[in-house]
Amino acid sequence: MLLECQLSRPGPARDGLAALLAPLAGRPELLETLRAFQAGGFDRRRAAALPRVHPNTVDYRLRKATALTGLDPARGGDLSMLRAAPAAFDAAARERPTPGG
Repeated sequence: MLLECQLSRPGPARDGLAALLAPLAGRPELLETLRAFQAGGFDRRRAAALPRVHPNTVDYRLRKATALTGLDPARGGDLSMLRAAPAAFDAAARERPTPGG
């Protein structure tokens, strides 16, 4: 919770983390899968149960997200980014003006 609070504050670190997931902005199923993977403790079977998809679908979507972002959940060093980036991405999205508004 403390990390999410910190990441909700505007600044260069938050913007950098949010930018990591920017390539997924038009792919809500990939963002949903990343969030489910995180909520499931980075276990693909638990992640599959959350959006109710097959574990192979989770694998496919994670590979696609990795290809688009460069963040690979199989690399230990990327896990901290994958934990923090969704909170930063969501906070930054809440501050973006809506089209036509």
